[in-house]
Amino acid sequence: MNLCLNSLDSNSEHTDMAERAVSHSDSVNLECHNPDQVNVGSLQTIDMAMEINDDSEDVLSCTVIDQSDDKGLAAETSSASDWTEWTPALDEALEQELNSETWHSDDSCEESTEREESSDIDEVSELINWIRTHDIKQNAVRDLLQLQILRKRNPNLPKDPRTLLETPRRVSVTEITGGRYYYLGVADFVTKTLLCSGYDHINKMKLVINVDGIPLFRSSNLTLWPILGLLKLDDQQQLGPFPIALFCGRSKPGSVDEFFADFVTEMTQIDNNGFHVNNKQVKCSLDAVICDAPARAFVKCCKGHTAYNSCERCIQKGEWLSKMTFPAVNAQQRTDSDFAKQTHESHHVGWSPLCSLSVRMVSQFPLDYMHVVCLGVVRRLILLWSVGPPSCRISNSLILAVSSRLTSYRACIPCEFSRKPRSLCEVKLWKATEFRTFLLYTGPVALKGLLPSHMYSNFLALSVSIFICLSPTLCVLYTDYVEKLLKFFVADYSAVYGPNQVVYNVHCLVHLAQDVMRYGSLDNVSAFPFENYLGHLKTLVRKPHNPVAQIVRRLAEQGSVGVANQSTTGELYKKVHCDGPIPLHYVACTQYKKCVTGQYTVAVTEGDNCFEVSGKVGIVRNIFHNSTSDIGYVAISYFEHIEPFYTKLLSSDILDIFRVSCLSECTLVLPMTKMSRKYLLLPCDGDYAAFPLLHIPKMSA
Repeated sequence: MNLCLNSLDSNSEHTDMAERAVSHSDSVNLECHNPDQVNVGSLQTIDMAMEINDDSEDVLSCTVIDQSDDKGLAAETSSASDWTEWTPALDEALEQELNSETWHSDDSCEESTEREESSDIDEVSELINWIRTHDIKQNAVRDLLQLQILRKRNPNLPKDPRTLLETPRRVSVTEITGGRYYYLGVADFVTKTLLCSGYDHINKMKLVINVDGIPLFRSSNLTLWPILGLLKLDDQQQLGPFPIALFCGRSKPGSVDEFFADFVTEMTQIDNNGFHVNNKQVKCSLDAVICDAPARAFVKCCKGHTAYNSCERCIQKGEWLSKMTFPAVNAQQRTDSDFAKQTHESHHVGWSPLCSLSVRMVSQFPLDYMHVVCLGVVRRLILLWSVGPPSCRISNSLILAVSSRLTSYRACIPCEFSRKPRSLCEVKLWKATEFRTFLLYTGPVALKGLLPSHMYSNFLALSVSIFICLSPTLCVLYTDYVEKLLKFFVADYSAVYGPNQVVYNVHCLVHLAQDVMRYGSLDNVSAFPFENYLGHLKTLVRKPHNPVAQIVRRLAEQGSVGVANQSTTGELYKKVHCDGPIPLHYVACTQYKKCVTGQYTVAVTEGDNCFEVSGKVGIVRNIFHNSTSDIGYVAISYFEHIEPFYTKLLSSDILDIFRVSCLSECTLVLPMTKMSRKYLLLPCDGDYAAFPLLHIPKMSA
């Protein structure tokens, strides 16, 4: 069939122009044997003819001409007398033909194009998220983008990873004394993160900052010194850590004033005006500055920890006993006003730039227990036992016996612990989390009966006091007791190991209770999250050239650098089985070996199967889930005999630490929501020692 256009008007000029436009292209003929198929070119030609007569009042008519040439349809034109006279019926027929399913309207084409573009955008977004999640190197991404399988699917995919990830091409790194520096700021992170994380209803928050250095390469002294921040929205919710400023040089920054200049300027504005999120003012105040001892001395412009007047909390002068020691436990306290006035000049080396902010330079610089206790005191104790002076050292056979116990506990450690126990022979390679696990959980059991009694009692005093300081509820109830117990530990430590062993970190334990009174649990002002993020920043450096710019570009590629530390809702059931035990009333439920919740992991395997329910400690035997009611259940057996693990210093049942035995053969079925706390269960002289996990919040029934 062939669609032809002509004008019925006698104006030959317009008619000739229309006929030349039609005969110019063969596309006016619909070259197909199926009348439902339409050549797009014919539509274009029809549009040309219509545009030619657009200014005239000529009426366009349409007629159908049969073609009998089997070799192909040729373009033909007819005389004016062969054209059918225009009628309203013919106009309606033409309109129905154009609007039929055979003809694709502009709207349907646009919708199809929009769907294709939306699909392409979703695929690109998934690719970008995959690259960010797995920290894929740019050279690997570049090779990936060249693959034909991706290019055929999405020809518009960029060939350069910098285009795909929107990498900044220029980073304005500045030179300051000692190295290179870049300031990212606080306000930009806060405004973006509050909106993206759904916290735009918050109207008040607290900022905690951290300053510390980390070497970037083993074969170079190039060091990264960032200012990191963490936002506390309430007692449980926090955002971060996130970078505020970056410095890289051969040593620490040469000038503390230059290093903090941008931060002090921005914090002054924040103190006065706050943030503006969704046209709402959000107040923010600097709550704490968390550093290790050398970094605190650098930030506060005071004497370092090896100086005579280096204690930040009391005014006692140290004593040199082959090393700097601080034997006094009741010296006069140093106050915020004394520091601001620099009453004790021997303690200061200059004026800190943070003094211009409303920061209390003594009480708002907490003593970080990760460095003071874990890497400081606990590490020193183990080294004294293994390689210390003869008066402190224990036999090698006892070291091996303790190490054997520690390694046997590896299967008992819950999955929430990042590291398993190692031998004391590897103590120089231990990380801070391993020292924490040894102090709070494995040490009191592994050392029992092997370490001399006076040394074990001294270690237990430290373990009990830090356990209370880390418990959100106990630290409030027993603050005064902890202060006395820590002073007792330091005095007894001096008697057991010698006055020359009471170094700066050991002395700082005397002042640790002050931070508990101000901030609550020591985990609220811990350097653990900042140390983890420092390790992440280090992985962003790929080569020695301009590390600061590299980190800024990688952070820009990753988008939002903050993480909302909040519990996820719902449970994830894993490892279906049919081994039981399961009561007859629950046979319709699906059985699982593992369930992951937002706070903890429940499993039927050793290490993740011990929980407290209604004040009793039990072992989970099975997990099953009713898909109809969406309720999870556990089959649990209780220990019939429960008693305090120790009674010296205080009864351990006050800390919910027990010695348990005689597991009942009776199994009870309870909803999973009834489990209130997860426990660490360790074998001990034929029985078990049960310790509640402190770094996992207590579940509400």
